[in-house]
Amino acid sequence: MENDYRAIKYLAIVILGGFVFGLDAAVVSGTIRYISMQFELSSLEVGTVVGAPSIGAIIALFVAGKLTAVFGRQKTLVLIAFTYVISAILSATALGYYSLVFARALGGLAFCSLGITSMYIGEVAPSHVRGKLMTANQVTTAFGFFSAYLINYFLVLSFNENSVFLGPETIWRTMFAVEIIPAIIWFLLLLKVPESPRWLMMKGRPEDARKVLKLLNAPDNVEIIHKEIQQNIKSTSATLSVTAQLRRLASKRMSIIVLVGVTAAITQSLSGINAIAYYSPTIFEQIGLGVNEAFKQTSIMGMLGILAAGTSVFLVDKVGRKPLLVVGLSAIAICHFTIWNGFQNATYVVTEEKLAAVESTVDVEPLKSLLNKEFSSDRDFKVELRDRYDANFLRANESNLIKSFIQISAGPIVAAIFAFKIAFGFSIGPMMWVLFSEITPNSVRSVAIPCFALMSSLSAWASQKFFPWQLEVFGSATTFLSYGIFALLGMAVLVVFLIETKNRSIEEIESLMARGERSPSVTSATTERGKA
Repeated sequence: MENDYRAIKYLAIVILGGFVFGLDAAVVSGTIRYISMQFELSSLEVGTVVGAPSIGAIIALFVAGKLTAVFGRQKTLVLIAFTYVISAILSATALGYYSLVFARALGGLAFCSLGITSMYIGEVAPSHVRGKLMTANQVTTAFGFFSAYLINYFLVLSFNENSVFLGPETIWRTMFAVEIIPAIIWFLLLLKVPESPRWLMMKGRPEDARKVLKLLNAPDNVEIIHKEIQQNIKSTSATLSVTAQLRRLASKRMSIIVLVGVTAAITQSLSGINAIAYYSPTIFEQIGLGVNEAFKQTSIMGMLGILAAGTSVFLVDKVGRKPLLVVGLSAIAICHFTIWNGFQNATYVVTEEKLAAVESTVDVEPLKSLLNKEFSSDRDFKVELRDRYDANFLRANESNLIKSFIQISAGPIVAAIFAFKIAFGFSIGPMMWVLFSEITPNSVRSVAIPCFALMSSLSAWASQKFFPWQLEVFGSATTFLSYGIFALLGMAVLVVFLIETKNRSIEEIESLMARGERSPSVTSATTERGKA
C-alpha cells in the first residue's frame, strides 16, 4: 500500500502537467481583445498569435523523442516545465507583436508534455491504476482549460481603466502571468520525481532501475517487473528503420489504417474545436452578449468540458469507440448547423432608438447614414462599420456595436456551443488518441503515430490561424457551416472504413483492416477468443 501511495504521489505530480498545458493553451482566449487593441493587430496577425503554440508543438514532435531517449523522461519533463515558466514570463512582458508570437511559440514546444506524461505513466504506473491515471491526465487538462476561462472572467469583471494590473494595456499581461506560479510549482515538484525504470534499463543501469521499482512496487513484484522490462526491451530492439516503416506505411495493406488515422487527425482539428476553445469570448460577442457575459459563458463551457472528459472515461470501454465517434460527430454537425442557422437568420438594423441607447459610449454620427437599413450578415455589417470607423476604434467597440444593433436568437446558438463542447469531449477529442494507439501496428508504430499527430497539429494550426480571417471574409454563418460539413465528411469516412477496436488486439485490428473488413461483430470476436 505504501508503495502504491508513493507511486500515485509521483504520478500525480507528473499529471499536473495536463493542468499547466490546459491553462497555457486556453488563457490566450481572454487576451485577444486587448492585445489586438494594444498592438493594432489584423485578423491574420491575431490568428498568428493564437496559432503560434501549434508551430512550437509541430517542432517539438521532431525533437521530443530524441530528448526523452537521451536525457530520460523525468529530465525532459523538468525541461518542459521550465519552458512553460519562461514562455509565461515572456508572454506577460512582451513588448510587441513579434516578441509575443515568439513567447507563445516557445510555450508550444512544451505542449509535447502530454505525450511524455502518457509515456511516463505507461512505464511507471502500477498496472491496476494505469488506466485511471491516463484518464486523470485528460481530466486535469480539461480542468486547466476551465481554470483559464474562469480566471479570465474574474479579471475582466475587475477591469479598471486606471488599474496598474487590470487596465486596458495590462490586463492581458496579468492573464498570461497567472500561469507562472503553477508552472514553477510543477517544475519544483518534478525535481523529486524518479526516472522511468524502463529508460534506466535501456541505458544499461539495471541496479538504478531496480531501486526505482522497489520505491514504487510491492517487494514481491520487483523482480517480476524487472524481468518483464528486460524482455520487452529485447523484443523491441529489433524494430524496423524509419525508412522501412515509411515504406510499409505506404503499402496497400496499410492504406485503410492510414486513411482512418489521417481522417481522425484532420476531423478532430477542423470540426470546430480550435475556434471554440481559443476564440470562445469572441464568438459569444458575435451574438451580442457583450464582453462580460461572453467571458461568463466561456467559463460555463469550460466546466462542461470537465464533465465531458470525465464521462468519456466511463463510456469508452462500455459503449465502444465507433459508436461514440458516430454519435459524437453527428451531434457536432447538428450543433454547427444550429449555429449556422442562428447567424444565417440574424439581422443588423440601425434605428433611432438604438442609436440613442449607444450614443453615450460611442460616436454615433457615422452611423446615421445607415438608419433603418437592414443587413442580413455580420460580414456585410462589419464592412459598413470599417468604412466609418478606424480599425483600432472597432477593436475596442465592435462588441458593443454588435450588441446594440443585432437581432438574433442567441439562446439556441449558446446551447449549441455548449452541446458541441460536450459532444467533442466524449467523442473525437479523446477518441482520436485512442484510435492512434489501437489501429497502428507495432511494426510501424514509432513512425505512424507521430505522422498522425503531425497531421493533427498542422490542421490545428490552420484552424487557429485563419479563424479570425474567416469571420472577416466569410462571416460567422459560413464559417460554422464549414465546420459542420467537415464533421459530416469525417464521420462518413469513419463509418465506412473504421472497425470497432474495442476488445481487439492490435494484431487482430491490423488483419481486419488490411482485409477491408468494415464492421465485424465485436461480440462474436470476443466470444470466439473466450472459447479459445
